[in-house]
Amino acid sequence: MSTENTIDFNHESYEALCMELREVLSKSKEIEERKAYLKEKVIQASGGARMEYGISVTERTRKGSIDYKAAVKDAGMSDNQLEVYRRKGLEFMEVKAY
Repeated sequence: MSTENTIDFNHESYEALCMELREVLSKSKEIEERKAYLKEKVIQASGGARMEYGISVTERTRKGSIDYKAAVKDAGMSDNQLEVYRRKGLEFMEVKAY
């Protein structure tokens, strides 16, 4: 893992950053929940497709995704044969609140 973008470790500033991130993540979760609730209420109140007050409500249809695992199985390919088609993996840092 590259360390080019790291800064000198300082426990106090790291702690403050972590606490601020936890607060922002908490607020973000609350906002996403409120957004989902409001979208559902707007859909219910709209009575159908509308475009008013800076909000558009549009009915969309999307094709279902292809079940590639089933397709490959039906084609008779094994997991080992599929490895030839695997793309390069990624290396990354993950940050989560717990």
